[in-house]
Amino acid sequence: MTRLMAREALSYGMFGSTTILQHALSGNGGGTWAFRSLDTATRQLRDAIATRIVTAEGYPEKSGQPSLSTEILPWILFEKYKNLAVDHTGEVVFLPPAAPKFRPHWTNITFDAKEITALWPVTNQQIDAWMNADFANFPLKKRKARIDDCVNKNNCTHAVAKASFNRSPAKKRGRGQRATNTP
Repeated sequence: MTRLMAREALSYGMFGSTTILQHALSGNGGGTWAFRSLDTATRQLRDAIATRIVTAEGYPEKSGQPSLSTEILPWILFEKYKNLAVDHTGEVVFLPPAAPKFRPHWTNITFDAKEITALWPVTNQQIDAWMNADFANFPLKKRKARIDDCVNKNNCTHAVAKASFNRSPAKKRGRGQRATNTP
């Protein structure tokens, strides 16, 4: 069972990939490819924890001392406090405008990868958008390499990537036309 850190889970919810959020938060771009905003993904993850669709594990801090073993976060807290959520740093926070005095302290929160992918399945529109962007960024890339990259980046099947490639309007060029290599 693979575990995803909170940053990876929210990145998957926003972009369909577990690695892009770190680049977007550091200012290296990537925000234009988001299918959901960070606030929307955080709220959806919070609701999934409250309804027991997703289980979260973390290190509780009791009486000022951090724990040595992980525990499952109690879903009842997320159901009781409507603004309680897990942020991208892996800690439990209250979303604005709420700021109560009581705040449960959990750190290094992780999620099961299968539950996260079931919560935010990659849709055909997301794969088509990725394929069109890949055509725009790398016009000279070969078909097999493009489909293999789509499978690796989007966690989709080979058949879905191939269908997305065939739907893309950028794949066809007229007879005798070459793709321009524009940076």
